[in-house]
Amino acid sequence: MTYLVLSIILLSLQCFLYIKSVAKKCTFTFAFTIFLVTAHICGLYILAPKIAIDSQKFFLNGNINQLLLAVLTHKDEWHLNYALTLFIRYGVVFERRLDGWDLPVHILFVVIFSSIISLFINELACAVFPHQGFENYELLGFAEAASTLGVIYCLNGHGTFKQFNLPFGFHVRVSRSFQRWVAFFCSDVQRAFNFPIGFIGPITSGILCFHLFSKLQ
Repeated sequence: MTYLVLSIILLSLQCFLYIKSVAKKCTFTFAFTIFLVTAHICGLYILAPKIAIDSQKFFLNGNINQLLLAVLTHKDEWHLNYALTLFIRYGVVFERRLDGWDLPVHILFVVIFSSIISLFINELACAVFPHQGFENYELLGFAEAASTLGVIYCLNGHGTFKQFNLPFGFHVRVSRSFQRWVAFFCSDVQRAFNFPIGFIGPITSGILCFHLFSKLQ
């Protein structure tokens, strides 16, 4: 019930603030996005206590469905999707050509607002369920999962953002939809194969994303 209430609140805010304009243009993707987020929430609720187990045991037990749900939950590397999805979400909404400095501005904006959102969700959960005994990583992981997971596929699948200006006249452009999809599925693939947790995963995914982008001058 706790996750259900939080998910309803987060999804309502997400739809009202960000997905509304996208939903008018691509109804199917919008519906699929809601499905992805719902699957993510259900997986987190069911498997959060179990994901600490070595993921290789999922292969040994042969439970493919449980493995897929484990990959969806991102419990150990929530910060990776948190950073990427928030970057895209706020970057799309607030993207303006700011004299070549829009990318650094987006990053700063994401850092500030992601912190605000996390604190807000933490306070909200503790106020509504004071005796639940939440842990910070569970709240933060659930917050990014419920509100941002499907948005990244929705926006990138339709090429909502394609180019960012960098300082000193450089541009970073996503040249093909194939590259967009591959870049943001890298984290899922490496997690499925039990890639080391922590900051190694985010750094690797960031490097892969960078090399998949076209750098023009």
